[in-house]
Amino acid sequence: MAAGLVRAVVLAIQAYHTKHQNGSDCIVQLFCDVLALAYDGSAVSEGMDVLVSKTATLGSKLTIARAMSQWTYSQLHSAGSFLPELISLGTKHAKHADLYVRHAVVDGLTRALSTYGSYGLSFHSDAVKVAAKFLTDKYPEIRQASANLLQVLVDHAEPSDSAALDALYTVISKTLDDPAPELRRAFAALMGQLLGMYVLPCNDEETVGGAFTNASTSAAVKKKATPSPFPSIDVAVVYIKDTFCSTPNGHGGIGGTFASGAVVLATLFHTSGHHLTEPHFQSTVTALLSFLDLPLPSANEYVRVRNALGFAFRAAAKSLNERDQHQWLRTILSQFNDSSSLSHHQRLVLAVECSHLFHALGEASVVYASTAALALTTLLTHEKHSLRVEAAGALASLATAVPYRRQAIVDLVLERLTTLVDAALSLAASAADLYALQGHSAALTHLLRAAKLQSGSSLNGLFSMTLYARILDLAERMLQSQFRRDDLADPIWLTCTRAGWELVGALLPMHVPFTASQTTRLCSLWSTSTTTQARDLSQELLRLEGALVALHMYLTTLPPDPIGLAPFFAQLLHATLTSVLSMGVPSKQRAKVAKHRVLAWLLKCFTLVPPTLMADSWMTLLDLVAEFTTAQSLTSLARSTLVPPTTTAVPLSDVASVVRLVAGDLPDPMYPDALNFTLTLLLPDTAMSDIELETAYLDHFVSIGLPRTSAFTYVRMVDASVQLFPSLFLVIPHELQLRVLQHFAGVLADPKVHLDVVVNVSALLLATVREAQSQSRRLMQPHVYHRATWPLTVQSMLLELLGSSVDAVRVAAAEALGLAASLMSESHIRSLVADLETHIGTHQHDHKSALLAGSALALAHLKRSCGSRCAVDVTLLYRLSQEHVFSMAQPLRTWSLRAWSLLLECVNTSGDYEDQYVAPSLHLMELQFVVGCRFVSAATAKKGPTLRASTSVCVAMGQVINSIVSALGPELLDTGGNRIDQLYVFWDLLRMTPDPRVE
Repeated sequence: MAAGLVRAVVLAIQAYHTKHQNGSDCIVQLFCDVLALAYDGSAVSEGMDVLVSKTATLGSKLTIARAMSQWTYSQLHSAGSFLPELISLGTKHAKHADLYVRHAVVDGLTRALSTYGSYGLSFHSDAVKVAAKFLTDKYPEIRQASANLLQVLVDHAEPSDSAALDALYTVISKTLDDPAPELRRAFAALMGQLLGMYVLPCNDEETVGGAFTNASTSAAVKKKATPSPFPSIDVAVVYIKDTFCSTPNGHGGIGGTFASGAVVLATLFHTSGHHLTEPHFQSTVTALLSFLDLPLPSANEYVRVRNALGFAFRAAAKSLNERDQHQWLRTILSQFNDSSSLSHHQRLVLAVECSHLFHALGEASVVYASTAALALTTLLTHEKHSLRVEAAGALASLATAVPYRRQAIVDLVLERLTTLVDAALSLAASAADLYALQGHSAALTHLLRAAKLQSGSSLNGLFSMTLYARILDLAERMLQSQFRRDDLADPIWLTCTRAGWELVGALLPMHVPFTASQTTRLCSLWSTSTTTQARDLSQELLRLEGALVALHMYLTTLPPDPIGLAPFFAQLLHATLTSVLSMGVPSKQRAKVAKHRVLAWLLKCFTLVPPTLMADSWMTLLDLVAEFTTAQSLTSLARSTLVPPTTTAVPLSDVASVVRLVAGDLPDPMYPDALNFTLTLLLPDTAMSDIELETAYLDHFVSIGLPRTSAFTYVRMVDASVQLFPSLFLVIPHELQLRVLQHFAGVLADPKVHLDVVVNVSALLLATVREAQSQSRRLMQPHVYHRATWPLTVQSMLLELLGSSVDAVRVAAAEALGLAASLMSESHIRSLVADLETHIGTHQHDHKSALLAGSALALAHLKRSCGSRCAVDVTLLYRLSQEHVFSMAQPLRTWSLRAWSLLLECVNTSGDYEDQYVAPSLHLMELQFVVGCRFVSAATAKKGPTLRASTSVCVAMGQVINSIVSALGPELLDTGGNRIDQLYVFWDLLRMTPDPRVE
């Protein structure tokens, strides 16, 4: 019977591929699973008969090859010609027109060689040639399959076989500039693993030191096609720098080049960490720092290189055991003693790595506490602001890792800061004294923040009230310097003022009772400091910025009482806003950027004040929101010269397949660290200014419970506008509400409108309806907006946005439409449902229609938000998913599945739930699997969104399945094991896409 079953499965495979050249990837996998279960003595001969047959279709050969490659070696060892046949198929079909064919031959060979392990070494040279043929394929899926093949070859390569290593090196070295970030990471990891095999340790330290110098020279001059064996790992590091990073170019520019180099280094340390021994620590650190000696075109590119080196340094530290990590930290700290030979970029890298190592070693860092504190406090006096900030962060990291040394470090820094302030205010401060003053104030600020973050909401383990009072007294002395214009130079009072506000901002959250007791004193400081003074515009803006940052900290720590201090703060902010706007347009770029930062902080402060108390500022704030988000003020026809960037407040919609990521895509917590690192270095702008970097640190400190905003100044302006607008919009008069919406509608109607503006407007509308729903629920008045007219205006704008070409806009519009409908009466809901169903009915046969996809998702959101108040045609959404499944069109395929998933989340599970929802859902899943998830026809594959969204399809299908499971719960057991088994089959097929987001 078993033999007959194998024969029957093989015949079924041949019959299937007679009708379908390639077939569905999921159905092919089912054939492979069945054949594996039916394996018997005849399986090998039956499979080989198909592989060597001249009459068998290519599809059946590929399926048989795929099935056999998943068997164990004991099952395959009798198939002597199996690997040669796979290599022949790969050589013959390297240029086949069909994507599935090319992927199948490479994937089959990869699996087979992995199964054979060391028994397949004789075929590795031919497999390298096959991989080389597919590495130039235009589809990243094929290049990824080739990378997997090379991974198997590298894993089983013999370090003693120099010819095999050189052949692999020659192939992999041509791939490090792949345009796909995931493949750039994968090939760089392969190169790092391969170079690790070239490291042959040498015990003679003198020989190693000489080899270090000679290797650097030979790599730069001789330019050998393949590397010679490296006597130590530091020589390999120099080789990587000279070979792969000396001439940055290619698809990713400098960021891509150094991303590849850093991943090569990290993998080298990971796979050959046992060669990184204490005698080579000094030379390895020197070799890593030498990357920053390369000539680079701009300061922004040095930021990328520093990030790349940080990634490599942390990989080196992780590869060491605990004892060696101690010596590694000692080596890094010793580098500061030779500071004359280090650039400030190299010192920055070392300071950041000290921070990481302190946390890695924990309280064991106490051994180096004195040495580290001395080295870092020395850096606090450096002329470079960025280095002073990172040294302050490293000092705070040390105090956090060794909490019983924290008080001593704080006392040391506070004592030195007091001395520096005394010197500065006595008219005798030099530039070096001001650098030291700013550095020590930054250190004290970071120490306070780190202690607060470590303790959380607890007050235990923090500092004494006496210390808080000392710090506040010192900060007030520094702040008073801004009023001594006659006897203090501008650099002195400005440095003291900004440092004083930094200390106040860090001190406010430390102990709420202490802060409350100092409110009168603080309000007096803000009243006097925000009064306009006749100074240079840049200095005046920097002075105001410090006060606003501290005020924002106070408002987040102690939200003002509407009948208490809130009116005072509203009046203070209004006066400050008026004075800042009256300054006009600064002529210097530094002042322009400072003004934008000040306005962003003002908007963030206004969000923390009750909007009913700032009626005097309504019109001005609405003007700013409109200008920052749409480049056009509400009360002026003049357009802003500053093109608004996209806000970060829009919901994420695109679950892109990892292999289809491109330069410019954002990192994601679900991606591996190396991929996130590569994506970051490929972003167009990764360099923050010094003040933006401090803002990022501050945001991390205060963002708990608050919406996140970008640290980049211009994006921050848009984010702050989106945060402020909802509460402001809901309290302004009815006529003004309509005027504001009319302005946004006019912007959207402009055919030349920038896509970033459309995204910003959709984010504003979504934030507004979210806030409105939140207020109605908080007030327990569901009918509060039934008579309002603005929800209808918002609804009409959102209906237009449903057909946008931008995914994020359609997602925001669909969700906002559902929330807006929940604010309206039943008659309006019925009318909106009818409009959406009309849209779907009109465009239901157009699988390219973005409006069709957006309307389907909006209808599901409508049901989710309105619940029983909303009756939708369920069969319409089901037919939509069913009708277009074979077209595989995007975004329709993903969005119709997502709409069905949302519908399952909100329907009643009683009654005929099984017949009305469960059975159709499972049938829909079967259709999706029949079509397949990973591969498409050659004609469809040319459409980028189809393959980029293949992971989106799997995620949406998983959401549908999980909705069924969560709804049925224990009832699944009542239906017997068939239903559970069916769901497990679906899950296993979804896992064919190896992506954590699918899991």
